[in-house]
Amino acid sequence: MKQGPAVAERSGHSRKASSSITAKSSREYERKWPRGVEVTPGRGVHFRVWAPKSKKVRVELSSSLDLKDARIFDLSAEEKGYFSGLVEAAAAGMHYRFRLDQGSFADAASRFQPEGPHGPSQIIDPSKFKWTDR
Repeated sequence: MKQGPAVAERSGHSRKASSSITAKSSREYERKWPRGVEVTPGRGVHFRVWAPKSKKVRVELSSSLDLKDARIFDLSAEEKGYFSGLVEAAAAGMHYRFRLDQGSFADAASRFQPEGPHGPSQIIDPSKFKWTDR
């Protein structure tokens, strides 16, 4: 199933910046799941969130858990309240939050919340998980 336009980003601004990177190019991305993050080998990470009450959604992305050095990336609006984007600067192990009109929030579809439900989410690549029940 193909989902709407994704944002390709190569750089971001600091969290304190008043603006974020805007989309420079758009690409179609075929997702496995309707929401959350998906690591795309060699391309970055694709983000998708349902936020029907927000006019704008951004990803705050950082390699540190406290997000102090977070870079900001705009997501593109889709139909039915979804926002999505491919962030080339993102990778498994990084931390993120979604910045909505109402504030910054963890990803409700996150695979891992290292600080609990109110802390930042962490990007997990399920293809790298080492199963112990085989």
